[in-house]
Amino acid sequence: MDHTGRHVLLVALSLTCSFAAAQTDGTQPERNRLQGRWRITELVDDGSVIPADRIKLWLPSGGRVEIVENGLIFTDRLDGKKRIKTFSIDPATYPKRIVFVAQEKVESQGIYKFDNERLVVCLGIPTLTAFPTDFSAHQGSRRMLLVLERDTERPAEVQLADLPPPPMRPTAPPAQLPAPPSQPAPATPATTTPVPAALSDSDVANLIVGTWRLSDGAGLLDVTFDRNGTFRSSRESLELSTFHSVFVQTPVSSGTWGVKQGSLTTHVTKSTRPDRVGQTIALQVRTISLKDLVFIDGLGRVGQATKLR
Repeated sequence: MDHTGRHVLLVALSLTCSFAAAQTDGTQPERNRLQGRWRITELVDDGSVIPADRIKLWLPSGGRVEIVENGLIFTDRLDGKKRIKTFSIDPATYPKRIVFVAQEKVESQGIYKFDNERLVVCLGIPTLTAFPTDFSAHQGSRRMLLVLERDTERPAEVQLADLPPPPMRPTAPPAQLPAPPSQPAPATPATTTPVPAALSDSDVANLIVGTWRLSDGAGLLDVTFDRNGTFRSSRESLELSTFHSVFVQTPVSSGTWGVKQGSLTTHVTKSTRPDRVGQTIALQVRTISLKDLVFIDGLGRVGQATKLR
């Protein structure tokens, strides 16, 4: 086991020691049965049946998870990082109960059962739905139903292309770009920190650092721009809204970014979508503040993003 693997194991054990202490001796055989590598073969999220090929594409770890003690571990396909969700079980109830907890707060609750060699789990979010009593996730239930099978295959290495970034070149504004308004912009509300209207590329670059969220019709896309000129994006899709709320978002792409003549340019060097590797996307920044970003894409469409942190 490498250093990263040992570190993850130690983190999992330390995070779950309080839960393990609360378990009675009778739960140990049940917990032993949960241990190991699993593969999600079926998934229904609030009525949406996710096809098997989409499970591999949309889930953050390609549908593969590992259970170590009381930790459910996802391995990010984009950067290989481990993300752990801790849980406790109560096999004495019927149906058997499972609860995922973070910082002593219940994030999701549900039931589980073993169906021969398969593990079936139904989960919901406490603030949105009551404790499940059956294994279903129909539309409007705000629950998800997962079927997992033992993963006996050695995890294949994800081949992510790693291309050098192209040299930054000025990007001409789209032909559809409207002329700047002649009238002064409305006054900034008192609750918003004012930012100068005329910003240099350096100003835009400083303001863009952080994590931004935008809605693109398929769900929510979060993009983090780091000060070192790299970016990373992850998605919370509509079809997997419950899954992403309970567990983690799905990684999308990473690469480099820069600002030139008011244009924010991103170049994708790694992606879970092979067709996106090598793409360069330019967005013309119209306005940017400490909280909001308004831009125009290459097709002349206006978009807006909100800064999360």
